Amino acid sequence: MSDLEARSSGGTRWYRPSVNRWWQIGLLIAACALLATGFQSVTGVHGDDLAVYRTAGQAVLDGSNLYDESFNARLPFTYPPFAALVAVPVALGSWGAVQWGWSFVSLLMLAAIIVLSYREVPFTRKRPVVVYVGFLVLWTAASPISDHLGYGQVGLFLTLLCLIDVLARPRWIPEGVLVGIAGAVKLVPLVYIGYYVITGRWKAVAGGLAGFLGATALGLAVLPRQTIDYFGDIASLSGRVAVGDPSVFGNQSVRGMALRLLPEGLVGPAWLFACAVLGVVGIVATRRAQRLRGDLAGFTVVALLAAVVTPIAWTHHFVWLVPAVGVLLVPIKPSVGERTRTVPVWSWVAISLTAAVVLFRLPRVGADMDVPVFGFVLENSLLWASLAVVIALAAPGVSRTEPETVDAGDPKSSLQT
Repeated sequence: MSDLEARSSGGTRWYRPSVNRWWQIGLLIAACALLATGFQSVTGVHGDDLAVYRTAGQAVLDGSNLYDESFNARLPFTYPPFAALVAVPVALGSWGAVQWGWSFVSLLMLAAIIVLSYREVPFTRKRPVVVYVGFLVLWTAASPISDHLGYGQVGLFLTLLCLIDVLARPRWIPEGVLVGIAGAVKLVPLVYIGYYVITGRWKAVAGGLAGFLGATALGLAVLPRQTIDYFGDIASLSGRVAVGDPSVFGNQSVRGMALRLLPEGLVGPAWLFACAVLGVVGIVATRRAQRLRGDLAGFTVVALLAAVVTPIAWTHHFVWLVPAVGVLLVPIKPSVGERTRTVPVWSWVAISLTAAVVLFRLPRVGADMDVPVFGFVLENSLLWASLAVVIALAAPGVSRTEPETVDAGDPKSSLQT
């Protein structure tokens, strides 16, 4: 029996661990606990964003305002009110325990993301736990995840919700609902519903909107004034989310690059033009990736491009590179008539570039360089890596729906006499 037992339901799958694999799950949990402890002791987790969530949860318990000067945290709370409800458990317990617990649960989410998106990689078949733990360690050391853990961010939770919707949704949950709930915690995942629009899955679009509206309605019921304040002031959202200097190397969006490169007056037009181009390219790439590699590939294209075109894309916003690498490591047929599935060279190029950027933290290296062209390339290298991954996901290959071609000499051929 394989690691995961699949059940199909309305175009999605629900994966249930087989009984004889529970010890492997235990090893992954133990690895997450060890990594959380080591990360906290070695790096001295500061958890600035986690402190914001904790304060928001406490504000819900105290009945105080989330969006005015009374919010007692170093950074403002920039999320919808439903996110504050979700954050209530973080307000309980000592700060040290919450820091470790957040890192541990985040790493559990990372492990689940790796299992879901790397399970078709060929070298996971013989020793899956060894491979999963290896990727878990590597990604924990990589900049999107280490920054996520250091700040105490929420991206891994939202990514896993979306992955479950795409790959492991239980039958009783309509498609798209979990993506919509993720959007009620942080607005960016609402863009991911665009994947269902591009692929013409209108029931999933309805499910996404229903998930978002249902979670938001719960926020309205519990926190009516906060919800009205937040969505009534949605026009100034961009001003509230711009925490920090958007021109620093940590902002790896197209707009961040434009701020570092162009005069202020040209930034807006250049960014809008780039967004329009990437929007068109994204539609084509999403359809192509979905036909070639499946739903996870197409969804990942949308998620990565959403990070690229947003005004602010800090390094920890690029957690979708984790499932992207898993997809790229799955062999495909490079051309019609080929019998052997391989990992194409462009996939290896994208994977190698991503590994170099995230493990060696090349954006910081480039920012510290006094070499104009080379420093600029490195300073924006996470953006380049993300675009390279998108291209690799949609690069030439044989569609999953392409009919098999059979030679006349093949025993299976209907042409053989």
